[in-house]
Amino acid sequence: MTKKDRTTDQSFWDDRWKARARERSQFEGHPFYGNGGAFLEMVTREVGGLKGRTVIELGGGGNNRRLLGLAKWAGATVSAVDFSHEALATLRRLFLTADTEVTVFDGDFFELDFGGRQYDLVTHWGTLEHFADPQALLDLSRRLTQPEGAVLFGMPNMLGIGSYAWRRWSPAGWSKHILHTDEVIAAACERAGLELVRCFYYGRPFLAKDRCESRSPVALLLAGAQKTALAAGMVMPSLNRLSSSTFASERIFLALPRS
Repeated sequence: MTKKDRTTDQSFWDDRWKARARERSQFEGHPFYGNGGAFLEMVTREVGGLKGRTVIELGGGGNNRRLLGLAKWAGATVSAVDFSHEALATLRRLFLTADTEVTVFDGDFFELDFGGRQYDLVTHWGTLEHFADPQALLDLSRRLTQPEGAVLFGMPNMLGIGSYAWRRWSPAGWSKHILHTDEVIAAACERAGLELVRCFYYGRPFLAKDRCESRSPVALLLAGAQKTALAAGMVMPSLNRLSSSTFASERIFLALPRS
């Protein structure tokens, strides 16, 4: 994997997490990230209970409330890999505040030596779409997965209604993302020694990017609508479990090692 295959680099993520260092941390009652929330419900539905099992997230730095939930409420032993120092600093603060443990691998996951370690669950959320070719990341995912384990990963829904506003009013951000079709993902999984057993849409409402680049009235109106939709999900839990290809925020994939 060469640098030209990536749409982002270390400085991009360092700058991003430096700017977002004061974002809110996890809290137990959050309807998506929290205890009993939509994210944990989806993960346990797909891979079963995680108590006592090992999880590693590739590109797992930042204000990672998903990984925290897997450790704090699902009972998993969790690890995160990231090459952004700012992202890892943010992650450490989050877990320290929550009095929860996380193992951190500091570096490029393609270059790190994992010492032959394998995990019950390998995840990455919003990572694969930053690579022109998904093959190398899925190959690594397979190598890190125990024979009876699973790979569960997701990407932003770049096919839904929110993608229009994203392309139109946040073109720089859109350009960092690559749409990989289900067929491309399935073929890459097969080459990696994985069987793609399920792909589906899930998550919170996605109408537009709430951090839009444009200051036009229409863009700001849509960004406001996005924030309103997310706020509505705080009082209407069903909005955090959307399965519509039009409105759900993520495309999610479950793959199992082939024997």
